[in-house]
Amino acid sequence: MSPIKKNDSDGAGKSKAPARSGRAKGKPPVPAKRSGASDSLATPDSPVSPEALESSEFSESSSSPGRLAGDGTSGEAGREEPAAADPGRRGEKLPEAEASRAEREDEEAGDARDPAQAAGLKAGGFTVVGIGASAGGLKALEGFFRNLPEKLDAAFVVVQHLDPTRSSLMDDILARYTSLPVVTAEDGMMLEAGKIFLRPPDHDVELEGSRIRLRRTDGLAISLPIDRFFRSLAAETGPRAVAVVLSGAGGDGSLGVRDVNAAGGMIMVQQEDQAEYSSMPTRAIDTGLADFILPVERMGRELARYMVHPYLAGAEKPPAGDASQDESAVEFLLRKIRYAKGHDFGGYKRNTIQRRISRRMAMHQINTITEYIGYVVNHPEEVESLFRDLLINVTNFFRDPKAWERLKKEVLVPLVKERRDDEGIRIWVAGCATGEEAYTLGMLVTEAMDEADRRLKVKIFATDINDHAVDRAREGVYPDNIAADVGASRLRRFFVKGKGSYTVKTFLREMMIFAVHDLVRDPPFSRLDVITCRNLLIYMGGKLQQRIIPMLHYALTPGGCLMLGTSEGIGDFVELFKLEDKKWKIFRARKGTTSSRAVQRFIDKDIFEQAHRRDAPDAPDAADGASHAHRRQGGAPEHGNGAGGGQVNYRQITENALLEYSSAGVLLDWRDQVTYFHGDTELYLAPPIGEATFDVLSMARGTVHEALEAGIREVRRSGRPWRSEGLFVRHGCQARRVDVDIMPAGRPDGGPDYLLVIFSDRAWSGEEPDAEDEADARVAALERQLHSVRQDLQATIEELETSNEELKSANEEQQANNEELQSTNEELETSREELQSTNEELEQVNVQIQRKNEELTKINNDIKNLFQATDVGILFLDEKLHIKRFTPAVRQIFNLTEERDLGRPVTDISHRLAYDGLAEDARAVLDTLNERVSEVRTTDGIWFRLRIRPYRTSENVIDGLVVSFTDVTEIKQAALAEKEARLYAEAVTETIGTPLLVLRPDLRIHSANAAFFNTFMAAPDKTIGVKLYKLNGGDWDIPELRRLLEDIIPGRTMLENYRVEADFPRLGHRTFLLNARQVEYKETDPAFILLAFRDISEKPL
Repeated sequence: MSPIKKNDSDGAGKSKAPARSGRAKGKPPVPAKRSGASDSLATPDSPVSPEALESSEFSESSSSPGRLAGDGTSGEAGREEPAAADPGRRGEKLPEAEASRAEREDEEAGDARDPAQAAGLKAGGFTVVGIGASAGGLKALEGFFRNLPEKLDAAFVVVQHLDPTRSSLMDDILARYTSLPVVTAEDGMMLEAGKIFLRPPDHDVELEGSRIRLRRTDGLAISLPIDRFFRSLAAETGPRAVAVVLSGAGGDGSLGVRDVNAAGGMIMVQQEDQAEYSSMPTRAIDTGLADFILPVERMGRELARYMVHPYLAGAEKPPAGDASQDESAVEFLLRKIRYAKGHDFGGYKRNTIQRRISRRMAMHQINTITEYIGYVVNHPEEVESLFRDLLINVTNFFRDPKAWERLKKEVLVPLVKERRDDEGIRIWVAGCATGEEAYTLGMLVTEAMDEADRRLKVKIFATDINDHAVDRAREGVYPDNIAADVGASRLRRFFVKGKGSYTVKTFLREMMIFAVHDLVRDPPFSRLDVITCRNLLIYMGGKLQQRIIPMLHYALTPGGCLMLGTSEGIGDFVELFKLEDKKWKIFRARKGTTSSRAVQRFIDKDIFEQAHRRDAPDAPDAADGASHAHRRQGGAPEHGNGAGGGQVNYRQITENALLEYSSAGVLLDWRDQVTYFHGDTELYLAPPIGEATFDVLSMARGTVHEALEAGIREVRRSGRPWRSEGLFVRHGCQARRVDVDIMPAGRPDGGPDYLLVIFSDRAWSGEEPDAEDEADARVAALERQLHSVRQDLQATIEELETSNEELKSANEEQQANNEELQSTNEELETSREELQSTNEELEQVNVQIQRKNEELTKINNDIKNLFQATDVGILFLDEKLHIKRFTPAVRQIFNLTEERDLGRPVTDISHRLAYDGLAEDARAVLDTLNERVSEVRTTDGIWFRLRIRPYRTSENVIDGLVVSFTDVTEIKQAALAEKEARLYAEAVTETIGTPLLVLRPDLRIHSANAAFFNTFMAAPDKTIGVKLYKLNGGDWDIPELRRLLEDIIPGRTMLENYRVEADFPRLGHRTFLLNARQVEYKETDPAFILLAFRDISEKPL
């Protein structure tokens, strides 16, 4: 791989993770001083000026150029992307149009194609923390949330392995340890900061923008809910994703953390010795991507520190700062990486590099890049960590399954069917990471050969810049959670089951040739049928892509296939490739086109750079066998079978084409090899010195060579005849003017088109070219020979690498002897894992049952004490009116004992009620579901309020009746006493001869005695409820009386012998002595007013 792609160095399987001594505490170790290092070196707290970056203190020569021993920091985290490099020789500029096009591509595709930015933080402006747990996870979750700081601007999604057949009590349990709201996730629910969302037992949880989406598991044999959620978390939230892996068996989560890592998120893992089940934390740590390995109690504090760092606060774009200072610092860091690792990131996207640097700063809680420079100087191991952070490694088996299906159907199956038995298939996987993509291709090719019932020699060259990842790929050992991506049938066909892992079978491994290879720096392979270079070009700028794409075309045979990532393309190189599938970005190399000049510029630039590279390690070798030069110089042309399998008559083709010509000419095949000579071609072609070849360009004389090279390329591109006139050729002492015609010549067997080259000459007229012109032609010829030598050297290197790989394959054959024994143990191992998984679920269920039993015991105690303390008699009846439970107070009414009467019909129990309708009313309530309330009396005179209502379960199911008896004897007696007192008072007032009137607070007449009606000639129906002032048409609207009632009486409780005079239309002038008193009708209501009138009109005072 070129830098930045796919899986990090430590992947899954048996490879050891980087040293954990420092990471286990979640912070970097104290670095040892280097010999000769100054004590005054900058620290994270001592900023570095831009000028200091170029000083001896910060120069590359002050750092050891060798490989760093290990990370030693708080975990490795692969991250995002880089950009481009110069497309030509040093000092050679791109044409203006090409340069501007590259700039446009950088602007338009640059960060928009960055996976971290493509995620777009769709889930909102807050952090989303995904927590994965399994067996033993309950205790870990309690510790995590108990120590979580308050007011974090984050949403928490807990994904735990749960038994789908049982309801979970997780929400009630976690609510005891946190003040955050705990809810069970529902489909379409919006994410909110400050909430905890729980995965339902029978669903997988994913994110879609800011919403939660649930997918039913449907009893899948292989369910990896943590991996699934982590992947969607990375896709939707990008740098704001945080993945936390807690206690659990198995390896769920170890694949998903890679996506979080690639998106720029942060990964926390529970310390292994604290986890009850350490398998899940160990697998996550073994990927090499864990940023923090901590006890759960410390995770919340570290999370809070991380969330306030400028990297996360500005996750949508790199932190802003002084542009010149930042650029100098970045250049310094890239030089440190180049001299330490031999890889140049200078041509990659600068924004991506800055984001990766910012991420490393966030891991160490460093806020400025100059402080980070000081940290790097004092901690040389940080260079290794930064280098690995720049390697974005996201890969898995059959990533984008539909893309692989398309490649198999449209490319691999036809390739297998058309290839001859003595020919092989050559494939290159550029950026293979830990090998998943290479093995995926191997499985697809094997399946295609099975379908065609053929066996061909297959070589898959898998390369990557990451030596650790390549080592992991060579081992071919992967965690057992790849089963979700590979499928059961392919697992049986291509893998051997081990303890918690799968190992690639020998026949598939023998197809692979793994090598460390830098796509930017190292020469390409050649004669390839298929190249996959997925999700790699998106990290390169336009200029670097213009350099890489022609090189990939050069490596392919005509008609070979190139597969890119869905966000990638070939730019303006439409003359080199034909689009086969727009969606999955599958291209075919056009026949008759060449990219040799582009590759030549690549080789020239590479040699120049290697000659001037200081302290850089040796460039990795390529691994392929024969070089492209062999096609140009080595070997005689093939005169055997053509593509169609029939014998080709070259003479007939040539003579038929030359019927209308008398000149000399040659017939070329699709490799530009001469298959037939016609006439005397000595003036134009001559065998080269050395190994015999029929390559027409190697045989061409002088200026004919340049004309042939340009003409062949044009005819193969356009399919139209081409002509060049007036070429100068010297033959002995004779100068001749030569014309060259090139035209397509069909083949009767339907194979690739041949080309017919026709030469004609005449004597040179005019001034002959001088010696300087001939010298230029000679220099061009020498350059071509140098090019061939370079390609021969490349072929030798490739053959050596191939031999090394074959030797490694021979050593691996020794391991094949164990396969039969492993196959025998496979079923037993599978059964053991299933049993372990079942035990894990049972343990989880047992913990929940234990918690539930504790809660039930407490509830039962509460109910028992409630029953003992209450004076309300309650009967719980089932639908058949059988007694299920009762309170002790009900024994006042029914003769009940728990030992004897539980389960008996209530109608069979004797009682002391003077009421026989209990059973009838109970059945009516069951029928109508309407509550019934009545008052009943016992035979000894005690009154009860009888209430019968349905018994409803938590699922709102009617499961009987609740019959309650509330003692209302005192209330009943008080009501009777009140009634008696009221009747007595009414009898008294009716007997008294003095007019009496009772007014409400609003001065409406509440009641009056007979004397009042008789004295004032008022009718009761026109008096009660009427306002006093409006009685008898306003007779009582007396100012003095109004003042008395509204102003005087409210301020006093009583008033006696108040004199009032008034004229009544019916009674005439009257004088009364008025007595008034406020009477409390109810304690909570305003007081009523009692008025008594004594007529003194006829009595002198």
